[in-house]
Amino acid sequence: MAHLRLSIAQLGNIVIGRSCILKCEISARKFGGCAAAATAQRSVDTTATVELEHRDQENLTGSERRGNANGADNFEVNLNDEDQVASQYGAHPSDDKQCLYDEHIPTTVLQKGLLAVGSAFMSLYDPYRDDMIASLGEVTGHYALQRLQDKMLADSEGTQILDERPRINTRTVDMDWLASLPLGTLGREYVDFMKRNRITSDTRTPVHFVDDPDLAYVMQRYREIHDFNHALLGMPATMLGEVTVKWFEMINTGLPMTTLGALFGPLRVKRRNIGKLVNVYIPWVVQTAPKAKLLLNVYFEKRWEQPMTELCSEIGIRPFSNDR
Repeated sequence: MAHLRLSIAQLGNIVIGRSCILKCEISARKFGGCAAAATAQRSVDTTATVELEHRDQENLTGSERRGNANGADNFEVNLNDEDQVASQYGAHPSDDKQCLYDEHIPTTVLQKGLLAVGSAFMSLYDPYRDDMIASLGEVTGHYALQRLQDKMLADSEGTQILDERPRINTRTVDMDWLASLPLGTLGREYVDFMKRNRITSDTRTPVHFVDDPDLAYVMQRYREIHDFNHALLGMPATMLGEVTVKWFEMINTGLPMTTLGALFGPLRVKRRNIGKLVNVYIPWVVQTAPKAKLLLNVYFEKRWEQPMTELCSEIGIRPFSNDR
């Protein structure tokens, strides 16, 4: 077990290193778009190459330097190995792809595969790594996002959401006004949940790796209504509550990363709560989720003043009771 945890940690270091480069790409893109990001990526790689080459050259004699001149040329050629390998799998070099929306990071099929494996391991190793969970959802959820988009387009409220593309954060939602609403309304219950658990809607990670702006919004919307799922289901922001919500989201959305969280999340639940999770929470959510409306089709921002009991009845959710 110790060896497994060590291997996961080592893989995590690789993923974290790649994440740093991706963050550099985002910063560069804000100033010059994809071309600047690609240049920044190549600049990082080239600078590292020059530094390594210079360090090696300092330790060589004259004849060794002459013998290694061709080797340095070959080393520089290897800078493009990743793109060459990607092209063998039918993908184009990431530098040639275009930014499709703000914060988009174009990636090849190979890069998506590496991100999927690395982020999956890190998500299991540390369930609180929201960035890894987010990356996993983006690189594995393409077909599920397409199905969700189709369901939204087939619903009048869902279609309105896709047309208007509302965002949920402290810049778009007046939290003070929500706090002034009567007890029992959606807005009041939502803001009370956020305050009680000391969380904010501003922490939701932007979408980076979904190569379709429409599907990227579906993923962003899924993230931003996550706290509504907690409030509607009556689940606290604890590991027990998170796993229960993941079970609901797995059934409600079908996103692969929710399945991973639902099946492996219990490994991180405290031992004293495992019995409750298996015997009470999961059976309840398995009965509740199939009857519920797709929550992506609920325009929460237009329902702030609606009584929570009325909303739950409308969308087919029976909130969890602590008397169970």
